[in-house]
Amino acid sequence: MTTLSARSVVLDLPNCSPLPMSFEMKSGEVWGLLGPNGVGKTTLLHTLANLRKWCSGNIYIDQIRLQDIHRLSLAQKVGVLFQEHQDGLPATVMETVLLGRFPYSASNWKNDSRRDQELTTAALEALSLQSLSTRSLHQLSGGERQRTAIAALYAQAPDIWLVDEPTNHLDLHHQVEVMSLLSQQAKKGGVMIMSLHDLNLAARWCSHVMLMYPDRSILAGQAQQLLTLENLEPLYQQKLVQGEIDGQTVFMPSN
Repeated sequence: MTTLSARSVVLDLPNCSPLPMSFEMKSGEVWGLLGPNGVGKTTLLHTLANLRKWCSGNIYIDQIRLQDIHRLSLAQKVGVLFQEHQDGLPATVMETVLLGRFPYSASNWKNDSRRDQELTTAALEALSLQSLSTRSLHQLSGGERQRTAIAALYAQAPDIWLVDEPTNHLDLHHQVEVMSLLSQQAKKGGVMIMSLHDLNLAARWCSHVMLMYPDRSILAGQAQQLLTLENLEPLYQQKLVQGEIDGQTVFMPSN
């Protein structure tokens, strides 16, 4: 079982007071990071990937300190979906997805293994990108580019997924497709951690949530227990209405 834990970690947030936190996330869990803009959701994801330093405390993956894990080994364990995508060199969808295999083939990058090819093909199928495989990234819509980035992460096959706003630019059908895919990866033994702005996606797909409040306080635990009006209205400083449709809890803003 893969475990990601933080013990007395204090995040270093730009233009904000430091943010203290302790938590443990395990295989099979889908965590939703919820809170208003600028509260630190993206900073937390980048910190867990060791892309950003923290002020104090320790982060562990399977009881090994994050900073003690070699970069290449870390890239095999942890995958990141960034909120914004920077497309540098021209590349096709297939080539971009295949780059997800780089942590496993970095020492022999000229020769992709059979497994690399199989996982790339599976990723294209999982995100409904087969018909776009030869298209240049510059020819894609925002939603197609987002699905390509998720497909590259799928091909990477990490144990821990750090996903920043996975439904950005996606239409309703592909939102469901992507959230279902991420949930399935957790059920296969992954640790899924994603920042979300849609409460209803969190209510439907997340087993656990972390509520990150503007006053720097945090609530973390099972989604069913924490996703209540009492907790969510002060989180977003917005009156909400809670209801149920087909057995699923839903939240809507109230005037």
